[in-house]
Amino acid sequence: GDCFFYALESAQKPWHHPRYQVDLASTYRLYDKVRINGACYWLGGVEVPEANSSKQLEDVVDVRLVLEYQWSSRFSIFCRGENLLNYRNERYLHYPDRGRRGMISFSYAW
Repeated sequence: GDCFFYALESAQKPWHHPRYQVDLASTYRLYDKVRINGACYWLGGVEVPEANSSKQLEDVVDVRLVLEYQWSSRFSIFCRGENLLNYRNERYLHYPDRGRRGMISFSYAW
């Protein structure tokens, strides 16, 4: 994890910058062709200006999972899911997260 301390010259506060961030990630290879990646991302202490004061946004928590099948040394298929806890994260003021997201794709190397 990281804790951030900002040296400011002209701004009142470090607007839109986090005070702390924690990332946990792990990869597990199941058999020879299946790989599972999991990650948890936590970011907090973000202050934003609002009218004549400031507001601290709620912490952002994101849990991600990737399943990958290595078809051959050149071709693989993967499925990725983000924000699996379906939190309504708001990283920037008035820009909420869209909820769960997923993607299915492939990669080919030549």
